[in-house]
Amino acid sequence: MNKLIKPIVLEDYKGRKFTYCYENNIARIKFSRDDFPIPKFLYKYYSLNSNNYDCLKDKNVFLSHPYLLNDIFDSRLDSLLNFESFIINKFKSCNINISESELKQQIKDFKEENEKYYNYRGTLSLSETYENDLMWAHYTGEKGYCIEFNTEEIIKLDNVEQDNTLLFPINYQNQIKEIDVKQHLLYEGNDYYKLDIALLYAYSVKNSLWSYEKEWRILTKRNYFTRVIHPLSFENYFDKLKKRTIGINDNSINKIILGIEFFNNKIFEKIDDNKYYFLKTNKNDSEEIKTEKKLIKKFMFLLEKRFNDKIFLLGLKNFKRVIMYSITIEEKNNEIVKITKKEI
Repeated sequence: MNKLIKPIVLEDYKGRKFTYCYENNIARIKFSRDDFPIPKFLYKYYSLNSNNYDCLKDKNVFLSHPYLLNDIFDSRLDSLLNFESFIINKFKSCNINISESELKQQIKDFKEENEKYYNYRGTLSLSETYENDLMWAHYTGEKGYCIEFNTEEIIKLDNVEQDNTLLFPINYQNQIKEIDVKQHLLYEGNDYYKLDIALLYAYSVKNSLWSYEKEWRILTKRNYFTRVIHPLSFENYFDKLKKRTIGINDNSINKIILGIEFFNNKIFEKIDDNKYYFLKTNKNDSEEIKTEKKLIKKFMFLLEKRFNDKIFLLGLKNFKRVIMYSITIEEKNNEIVKITKKEI
């Protein structure tokens, strides 16, 4: 018989309650829809690089492993979950005494075993807003773009089974609490147990210093996702990480919002308000600039072909970022891009 020991219940930094529990043996996060109404749109900030271009071209989104997230404490089992009392209790139940060194090794082994939970799960981190100054600076360098996703469509991904996909707001804490996993296990007979709600807690909690991001996450599972075995071992993974992409449908993307400085960079030479030359490569260009010039052409061609009715440009109004223009690409070739800007 299944025996649920205890759900995890705690309030975030604003006093809003999160409950981590099982429903039909599936880990869930419960939160009040009054406190957290599901946004109609969610936003993802992108720099303009080849990986992000490929995802947009191929109608994919990238689902990150926790080790690839930008907060080094994000989802870290060694700092968020305490396995000690569970290990001690397990050995006591078998009338086995365990030394300090053996305990440390058992905890290490147990933690590594449960990190396998992450191997076939991926996270899409999104925001409630496209207006955040820090996120434009950190994630796009002001020259990238932000995609406005239709929430109802993006959570469908490639028609994954709903039980494998969760959408939830981040649980921001002023002081993050370490969870004793022994208190939150679901036993399923003999020596088999699940600690999914504790792992889900680790996946969803962040320090309130990050609360400006207003983050929501989509968490899903795929058996083909690439494993990442260590936080510092990325150098040989970039090609393999393409196996962490999932297809999205055409209705998922509502807007592509270009950054304020998108046209004000080393790639374009302005002719007038609606016409820009692509700057030609020259022998003095660095490899980075040559690559950027080629990529911007491909990106503009893709926008014209697939998203010409969904392109918008940010501006500043009263010291605040606003969507100021709708953009239509009227003409493009290898030398020029002609746009029409319509003030909104």
